[in-house]
Amino acid sequence: MTVLREHAGRRSVVSHHAKHTRGVLVGHLLRREGEPPTTADGLLAAARELVGTTVDRRRVVAAELVAGARRGQTLELVVVDAPDREPVRTRSTSTGTMF
Repeated sequence: MTVLREHAGRRSVVSHHAKHTRGVLVGHLLRREGEPPTTADGLLAAARELVGTTVDRRRVVAAELVAGARRGQTLELVVVDAPDREPVRTRSTSTGTMF
């Protein structure tokens, strides 16, 4: 999975918060109802459920499957900087608050 930041019409790889964003996706997969995805298309559908949410002051705007550099496909999550005045959507858990 790759996390990309879109700014001024260009996309670049996010490294600083990418691990956290991956963790957000994994947490979403664990908490969502239904069977876990077993295919790339199923994972893409689940990742698209995050579109519109804000993670680390970045809004998820797209989830896409692209041809991998080797074999298979890579899931890409595309984020943009959220405006400062936009409230951050959080989800409370029994161990604290998860973004």
